[in-house]
Amino acid sequence: MMFRFSRIICLPLFLTLCLCASARLVTQPIDLSAAANRPLSEAQDGRIAKALGDMSALPTGLARLGNVDFNILADADTGGKSCIVLENKNDLQLAKAAQLDFETAMEGEVLYLLHAAARKGSRNIQVGGNVHITFSDGSKQSNKLHLGRDMQPRDAGRSAYNAARCWSDPNADMQVSLFISKIPLQKKEVKSINFTAGDTLWLVAAASLGPDIHLAPLSTEYIIQGNYSGPPRFSAEELAGVGSSGIPKNIVFIIGDGMGLGSLTMASLHAHGKPYSLAMQSLPVSGLCTTHSGSSPVTDSAASGTALSSGYKTYNGAIGMDLARVPRKTIAEQAKAAGKAVGLMSNDALTGATPSAFVAHVPSRSMAVEIADWYQKNAFDLFIANSNARPFLPESEKGLRKDGKNLLKELSDAGYRGVSSIDEFRQVMPANPVYGFMDWHTVELLGEMTALALPYLEARSPKGFFIMIECAWPDHGGHANNPDISARGVLGTDYVVRAAVEYAMKNKDTLVLVTADHETGLLFAADNQRNKKKPYVIYQTTGHSETPVPIFAFGPGSENFHGLFDNIDIPARLAELWELELGVIIEQ
Repeated sequence: MMFRFSRIICLPLFLTLCLCASARLVTQPIDLSAAANRPLSEAQDGRIAKALGDMSALPTGLARLGNVDFNILADADTGGKSCIVLENKNDLQLAKAAQLDFETAMEGEVLYLLHAAARKGSRNIQVGGNVHITFSDGSKQSNKLHLGRDMQPRDAGRSAYNAARCWSDPNADMQVSLFISKIPLQKKEVKSINFTAGDTLWLVAAASLGPDIHLAPLSTEYIIQGNYSGPPRFSAEELAGVGSSGIPKNIVFIIGDGMGLGSLTMASLHAHGKPYSLAMQSLPVSGLCTTHSGSSPVTDSAASGTALSSGYKTYNGAIGMDLARVPRKTIAEQAKAAGKAVGLMSNDALTGATPSAFVAHVPSRSMAVEIADWYQKNAFDLFIANSNARPFLPESEKGLRKDGKNLLKELSDAGYRGVSSIDEFRQVMPANPVYGFMDWHTVELLGEMTALALPYLEARSPKGFFIMIECAWPDHGGHANNPDISARGVLGTDYVVRAAVEYAMKNKDTLVLVTADHETGLLFAADNQRNKKKPYVIYQTTGHSETPVPIFAFGPGSENFHGLFDNIDIPARLAELWELELGVIIEQ
């Protein structure tokens, strides 16, 4: 009896001791308070949020991520100084260095960093940051942290050689991640750590010292977590009333950024339980489009946007210029010159690569301020995008402009109405051109805005209209290897298609053309018989791929878009329909 009683008492005690042991800190978290300079939440600062994303969902206090213990500071406790953000270029007026001095020296075989870089946008970005260690005996150690090896961009969906992806969270239309890197140390006490900026924006969320342990990165299973709906398909009877021949009065050019055949299959399986059930897939004309740029088999959005807008191949990064950096007029500019109303709408930034390629002419997509100038020069009837208005505002108003200009005020003085919501857009009269900076919270919103934008443009000119509408989310989902964002992106694009085709069926004079600028993620999807809402998904890259992308068309002129094309063929055929001269050189 005593033996049995002892077993009853000892077993819970043994389990308790095991739990206590497992709760002990494996590493020593480092307090970043003395060096922290930015909040984890960047909801009020679009500059940093655009580059690094909002990290407010990161667990604060003591947290074990990837087997490493960290002390993550909370904005509410620090007055908004919870992490270190550094940059070298002064574009965002951030610190170039941060210093941590320890009153009592710390020991550890390895320094662990929980960090991320801004999205990689240039081949010149190699070193993300530098760490300089000073030991108690006065000796020093310096380490360069290379992007793609020791750290990853915040939207990367995979670990790197020395950067284990250990935390990730869906943030609106992007997936943000943090990575743990190991920096082996000399067997000495650490007196101070100095962080210095590299070639890109660098965020350090936490740090820790300890033994060399095995890191446990996040699982790479790709499973849709949400439940998203899509618009219904069109029936053949619905579409039969509008022919595919003739000359359209209006053109609606819809671009699903990064939207490939795999993402269409995934979104259709999730929303409708079977493939080929999207509204765009029910259109009577379809084809495929190749997307290589003039400098690479794999394009970026700038080069592909330029090809789709001007009919010219160019190098990756170029906006509205050919390979020789000669500026070429776009179909949007030529439509405006022909007296048609012109609109651009995107849930990315107005200075993002795709909308920029229809309005601007600059050698680099990173020239956001110069791109903003082109919106004022071209004076299109409508341009609405996400809430990033900083390239249009002076530094004195938290903008990026060093010339002191407030382009939004100048546009308003010229008669433009500014909007920040769909309700405000409903109040705009066609007599006023409109610009807008909005938050795009729902999958359906871009389609709802499309339903308002088309009759608005129709009323702006008796000669018809041209509008390019971009949904950027398929690209964001592909880069992040996040099937939720990929699905939302395709379904968001499909709501745009539904709204545009409903308008075209009613008016019978509108060509609706749907394609992508490139594919992102090299996504494959297949039916899951056990759970129709969660198709099997595999991503094979976090970058773009060279696979052909779909084309769908409806309305007069759509007969020209059957088959296989290169992307430069699309604007050429649109220009031919309207008898516009495409690719005219712009005299500087």
